[in-house]
Amino acid sequence: MIVNERDEEILEPTPEEPAAEPQPESPEPAPEAAETTPAEPSQGAATRAVETAAKAAMTAVRRLFYSIKEAGDQAAETDETAARAAREAADAKTAEEAAVAAFTAARAAEATAKISARAARTAQLAAVLERAIAEAERERPEDTEPEAEEPPAAPPALPAESTASGKESERLVKRVKRFERSVKDYQYLILRLLLILLVVWVLFFMVVGVTRMTSDEMYPRVDGGDLVLFYRLDKDVRAQDIVVLRKETPSSDGREELFVLRVVAVGGDTVEISDSEHLRINGSTMIESNIFYSTPRFEGFTEYPLTLGPDECFVLADRRDGSTDSRYFGPVKKSELVGTVITILRRNNL
Repeated sequence: MIVNERDEEILEPTPEEPAAEPQPESPEPAPEAAETTPAEPSQGAATRAVETAAKAAMTAVRRLFYSIKEAGDQAAETDETAARAAREAADAKTAEEAAVAAFTAARAAEATAKISARAARTAQLAAVLERAIAEAERERPEDTEPEAEEPPAAPPALPAESTASGKESERLVKRVKRFERSVKDYQYLILRLLLILLVVWVLFFMVVGVTRMTSDEMYPRVDGGDLVLFYRLDKDVRAQDIVVLRKETPSSDGREELFVLRVVAVGGDTVEISDSEHLRINGSTMIESNIFYSTPRFEGFTEYPLTLGPDECFVLADRRDGSTDSRYFGPVKKSELVGTVITILRRNNL
């Protein structure tokens, strides 16, 4: 529909020609699903066309109402201009000023009349559009069958560049996975090494120990330079055991020294060294088949006979002449024992 502002006429839209009636179906068998033939517009397409026309009409109506509002605003501004012109005409002191004010008021009145006429035409056009929308809604069919969905199109073939980039991505993913596996392998290796170090530390610092014989005081059983392996947890020693001990001596200036010596007496025993340089334990002279040296007494250090306490032991070196043992620093307490010798590794002059 077209509005001609000059002639102030409203041209009604020409009615559309009725759609051609659908042809009756032929008795021939329906075509296969893959084949498509040009057919009349379906009932669903007609419904969508009506809906589209209705939406367009509603949009036009909204625009017309906005035009009406704008015309009203302009009319208000024109009325205000006319009133101001009337006030100026009333306040005019000369005939010329009065004429100018009257002319301004006449122009404002004329503009107001035109705006009112435009508003009336707009309202009439809006009424015509509303009637057209109502008729379209009445003609709209109630039951419509949904259109058959078209099968999804097959994905387009990837170009050669995309295939190449996909292969490169796969190679990159494989490299990343190999790197992750190698990192995990290194982590497991480090963990195993740490576990081995922990076991070695517990074994050699809590259970067993190794020390080097620095002198020949235990010759011939232990020679200088031999490695001595001892057990730390066994402090219940017996006579003839070889032990490792830490003892502070009168000449060590308060420092503890490490010794490897033989136990000859334990708690409760009485030790005595005769004038003939023989070792006597509980009044009996000891016959030591593996000792090839006499046992002299060190005057001024240990007094004999000496009875040992329950947690004490008396130790001597196998080479008795001039060695540092209990004849020099006295009996040894069990708390001063480091361990009992298990085996000896021969490493002469190491």
